Amino acid sequence: MAKTKIGSNATFSGTQKGLTIIGNHCYAASGELNPNNSTLTALDFDTGKEYIIGSIMWGVDLIDFDTNKDVGLFVKFNGILVYQVRGQLTNGGDFDGQVGSMKVDLLIPPLTTVLIEVSTNQTNTVGQTILFNGKVYA
Repeated sequence: MAKTKIGSNATFSGTQKGLTIIGNHCYAASGELNPNNSTLTALDFDTGKEYIIGSIMWGVDLIDFDTNKDVGLFVKFNGILVYQVRGQLTNGGDFDGQVGSMKVDLLIPPLTTVLIEVSTNQTNTVGQTILFNGKVYA
């Protein structure tokens, strides 16, 4: 498992694409990503022999978001798409789909490569963030 094990006096060490484990809890934070008509990797890590029950929090900067353009969140396990969601701002100013802030609960199996990506088809950047936290079970 690509992870960092640290003691109980741990402090947040910044954003990264990997997973940090503290005791039987884990977290990862992408920092702000700014896709521009593209898909970017937010988090990319491997699990060990344990499984993880956790949550992804996806944030989208709606101020950056143009009408009739979309943003997306994609979760892959071992290269297989297991979850996706997209949202779009319509001409009326309403959002189709659920964007802005979203929480996704999931179970990550042992020995799994996890890839979490964010995207937009807009030709200027749309700020997005991913925060993952969970509990590790042996």
